[in-house]
Amino acid sequence: MKKREKTIITYCVIYLLWHTTTAFSAGAPFRQLQEDTPLIKVINPLTKDENFIIQTNETLIGTKFNATVWIYNVEDLFAYQVRLNINDTWLNITSAWLPKGDPNWVFDGKMTVGLNPRYYDNDNDGLRESVLIGDSLLKGAETFSGSGLLGIVEFKIVNTPTVNESVNLTIELSDTIILNSSLAIMPHTLVNGNYKYTRIPLPSAWLEANPSNIQFSCNKLAVGKRFNVTIFLKNLNPLWYLINASFFLKFNPHLINLSDYTKEPAWNHVNLAFENGGISVSLKNPTQNLYGNFSLITLTFLIKYQANHPVTNETTLEIVNASLFGYFQKISLGPSISSKIIIEGLLPKPWLEVSPSNIYIRSAPPSSMGQNFTVNIVIKNLDALWKLKSITLTLTFNQTLLRILSIAEGTFLPSFNPTTFGHVISDGEITINQSFTNYPTQYPSGEGIIATIVFQIIYQGPPLQTDRSNITITKVNLRDIDKDIIPVDTNKILHGIYQIKSLKTSTISLTANATSVKIGTYINLSGAITPGISNVNVTIFYRKQNEEWAVLTTIKTNSTGYYTYAWKVTQAGIFQIKASWLGDADHEGAESNIITFIVEQESLSMTLTYIFGALILLIIISITMYYIVKKKRFLKHPKR
Repeated sequence: MKKREKTIITYCVIYLLWHTTTAFSAGAPFRQLQEDTPLIKVINPLTKDENFIIQTNETLIGTKFNATVWIYNVEDLFAYQVRLNINDTWLNITSAWLPKGDPNWVFDGKMTVGLNPRYYDNDNDGLRESVLIGDSLLKGAETFSGSGLLGIVEFKIVNTPTVNESVNLTIELSDTIILNSSLAIMPHTLVNGNYKYTRIPLPSAWLEANPSNIQFSCNKLAVGKRFNVTIFLKNLNPLWYLINASFFLKFNPHLINLSDYTKEPAWNHVNLAFENGGISVSLKNPTQNLYGNFSLITLTFLIKYQANHPVTNETTLEIVNASLFGYFQKISLGPSISSKIIIEGLLPKPWLEVSPSNIYIRSAPPSSMGQNFTVNIVIKNLDALWKLKSITLTLTFNQTLLRILSIAEGTFLPSFNPTTFGHVISDGEITINQSFTNYPTQYPSGEGIIATIVFQIIYQGPPLQTDRSNITITKVNLRDIDKDIIPVDTNKILHGIYQIKSLKTSTISLTANATSVKIGTYINLSGAITPGISNVNVTIFYRKQNEEWAVLTTIKTNSTGYYTYAWKVTQAGIFQIKASWLGDADHEGAESNIITFIVEQESLSMTLTYIFGALILLIIISITMYYIVKKKRFLKHPKR
């Protein structure tokens, strides 16, 4: 009985829908807008309104397009029928269907009768000018309330106007019936579709990369930096009905490479393919009719290479092989506007040094304990174009061997502009901060001292032990006026090394065989190094009273560490002598005692004796020469 009842009700609905068309059509349709009544509209799925406008210089005979029929603000919908009528001189109805499976369909997911469309060719010219579509729920199914899709109709263009002419048609709704669950007809309002075909060419659109110029200056590290370029479509007329776009973007892959992209939400499908020398981009199926000026895609590039100053590299993001298609035709495109990327060569990088870089101390313990030494932190090779604003650096050292006595600001940066300076010391680490108080009027360049650090030695090991502390620059952060990092040449950073070797002690003795000598005589000097160290240099120094020390000689020790030297004195006066040696790998050097001695002039009596003897000798020689000459004359001329 229940099965038979459902069948009767179902066929009643079918009868109402399909066999009372003439009766309901005879009355005036519900076209006057009534408040809170359902609204049935013909909708262009591309533009989401009731207009189907085509403007082109081409004849698109054979081109097909769809129209949808929607209902809005309906309550308790149980069954419906709609009829669409067109002028078959220009259009032909090729197909119509219920949008089963579409979540927008009013009866989606419900049990329905599933009626097929009816087509009408009243003038028998082989072209359909009318179609009737509709459906009904089965009894017991939940009715529909809200807004949804009723049906879809496909049209084909069979004729077009002549050039510079247009045709206007109405896609008319008629014989429309909507029933509620009581099978009562519900009043409603109809909105027809408008079809217009104009034979006038649409203005061309074009693709444009933005920004048109991107430049990385010589004082900015470019490698690893990212930048965005957006590809825009400009001047697109809404009547193109854009459905897909593709283009190829050429660039130098040795300089830059694509790292990411941002899909615009208006596109359902985006595909990028990497090819030699660039990327191809394909976009399809926009979610709405796009027009005017809008972005297609935003591409993020990574800089791979930056030359050294003064070399500059360039690459063009060139848009080629662009192709756009509308729903009805290929879109006319003007020349694309590309983007140029300029990467200036990077300036020579500065670096830091610890100066002096090698501090080597040799002494016998504990003689070096408490001693101080000073190092400077020096910046080198700084170009003014870097526009240095601040410096932060960190050094580490062995705090079991050394401690910091003081840290003072260097003179380099303050010589250009006023600065602030600060430091923090913690667990063998020093952090130094220095910056200009304001934007400098003159940027620093060259090299100079950033900070001066005074260390104190707080530990010295036993003899023959060597202790070492690296004074290491672990972090360097140079910033320019834009707070960007200035790169540092890490390969040239020069760290400091402090070493202290504990030595064995030694002594050196010095003796002289006399403390008073005459000019021209020798004074014998001798001594020894203890412990006996052979074949090492001993330097003997001398000085006259109140004068500076001078080297007398350097001699070698013998196999037992003993040395001797005989000094012939040539000046009178009071003299001092001493000896020293520098030490060797295991021994600390030493200096001897000082010996004072007097060198005397010869006495006056002895001097007079020498003079008198010389005079007598001269007289004897003279007399002898006289008699010799006289004898020779006599022998030559004897007396006659």
